[in-house]
Amino acid sequence: MPPIIPDTTSDVSKKPITVYLTGFGPFRSFTENPSWQIVSSFLPSASVSTDIYDITIIPHPAPVRVAYETIDTLIPSLHAEKKFDYILHIGVAVPGDYEIETVAHEKGYVKGDIDGLIPGGKKADSEKEKKNETGDTGKRAIEDTDGGQVYKTELDIERIIGMMDACGIPEETPEKQLVFKESTNAGRYLCEYIYRTSLRCAEHSSRRVLFLHVPPEDDPYSIKTGVGMLEKFIIAFVTEGERLRRKQEKEL
Repeated sequence: MPPIIPDTTSDVSKKPITVYLTGFGPFRSFTENPSWQIVSSFLPSASVSTDIYDITIIPHPAPVRVAYETIDTLIPSLHAEKKFDYILHIGVAVPGDYEIETVAHEKGYVKGDIDGLIPGGKKADSEKEKKNETGDTGKRAIEDTDGGQVYKTELDIERIIGMMDACGIPEETPEKQLVFKESTNAGRYLCEYIYRTSLRCAEHSSRRVLFLHVPPEDDPYSIKTGVGMLEKFIIAFVTEGERLRRKQEKEL
């Protein structure tokens, strides 16, 4: 169970919010996926509070298998449930900073999953994979040349980054400044595919979806740092989502 952010108010009218988390299982060189190591730290559930929100965090009970077919089945079923206000998907990327993904593409997934398949159950074309592969995570991949639909978050990512910059860093890493960046390229692999599927499922609902890329363990941040970071990120995610909700309600 992660540390609980203390409730410093006596306000009983706080709005209850539920956030669902997913992380991925092993693939390629990642026998233990840092995204799942971070997410599983919140099992079976956790809570954080702000002055106006009581946030319940519910992790998916198991790591998401790095397979397109799994995502095609799992994500629509999650969105069919009405109890989640927010869904945050987490995956591992190249060493470096935390990256908040803003865009997911409908097409262009040519890299095979752990079963060697691409969407639709077809075998991956090895030549296309080689052309578009850039490392274990595939964080950087092909540009948008297929003309397919592009899904985008409506959230103001700069606001979220500003909140993260203002909240401080975990005490265990005083020498390291946590850096958050906005990204428009999620890699055209399973990370982008789960984000694309989730954004598509949420299109006609009030539910907010985001994808966060985390670096490999200790490159440069530890899993413990990632857990502390994620608590703060969830608060920033919810705060921005609720701001946008109020804004849109006023415009109706």
